[in-house]
Amino acid sequence: MDKRKTILILQSAVCILLAAALISAAIVIFLDGTARKAANPKESIYTAEIVAKKLSQVAPLMVAAVVILIVGLIFGVKDENAEKPVKARLKPRKGESELQGVIQAAVVVAAAVLILAGILNGSARDMLIKAITICTECIGLG
Repeated sequence: MDKRKTILILQSAVCILLAAALISAAIVIFLDGTARKAANPKESIYTAEIVAKKLSQVAPLMVAAVVILIVGLIFGVKDENAEKPVKARLKPRKGESELQGVIQAAVVVAAAVLILAGILNGSARDMLIKAITICTECIGLG
């Protein structure tokens, strides 16, 4: 079998295993959390320690996925049957100024900087907790 095809099959298998492991970890976290919450209603279902513990169990699969991805990139592995992405435009379209491209790039950079600032000041954790609370209330899990 071709080396590139083997890498693609391996990537697919690891991706499926990683998805299954993450789904099962999320289910276990939820079930354990609801059991703890039944005993102590003020306790949170999701804590950073519990999530870190479960993610550390899945970490080897994550590392394997990244290693296989890097190997695939080194060997230039591509799925020839996949849809081809649209190529980036280097020249502005008719009626489009270069200033628009500069503004778009500046907005993307500003967004990245603000996201990074939010992560560094702890807002990401707050947003995650709010999102989890909203999700569990809407679905009726909490």
